[in-house]
Amino acid sequence: MILFIVCTIVIGAIFGSVWLLFTYISVSNIKTKVCETYSDMNEQLKKRYNTISDILSLINQSFKPENLSILDDITLLKNELLLLGDNIDNADRRIALDNELDAKMQNIISALENSPELMNNQNIKDAIQSYNNEQSYIDKAGIKYNSAAGKLKIAVENSQESFAARLCGIKSVNLFRAIKNDKKLINTSR
Repeated sequence: MILFIVCTIVIGAIFGSVWLLFTYISVSNIKTKVCETYSDMNEQLKKRYNTISDILSLINQSFKPENLSILDDITLLKNELLLLGDNIDNADRRIALDNELDAKMQNIISALENSPELMNNQNIKDAIQSYNNEQSYIDKAGIKYNSAAGKLKIAVENSQESFAARLCGIKSVNLFRAIKNDKKLINTSR
């Protein structure tokens, strides 16, 4: 009888350890996918930051805007985003700042759209087209990130996997929320 109890405990411990190992591997793989998709999205965001610098430079070269504060705000936001680095632990802050930056860029782009002299400048048209293209890539990368982040959230909150996730210090991450309803790609083909 004692041998049976000992064998049951040993077999239970083995199965429990195997379950915990497989659950950990599963959650870790999902976390790795989140980090990879975040990195991809981050690369697209960095390309857009370079294009933003180009647009601001072209605006300053082409005319002297009356309200330079929005240009300064955009530059400060862009620099703060670059200083955050690529660490996924900064994802929440990065996403919030990026949405703020994007809203300010939409104001600039609307102002450009209403300025015939600037819209006749081919360099500005090209820079805005590049910005629009990069925004499309960011949106696609954001969808992939959100998919992976959603899977991680489910895994971390799943009663069976949450124990393994907590044991390993794995937490869910927030989704990338682009301000879609305020975004409007401008027509640069005028």
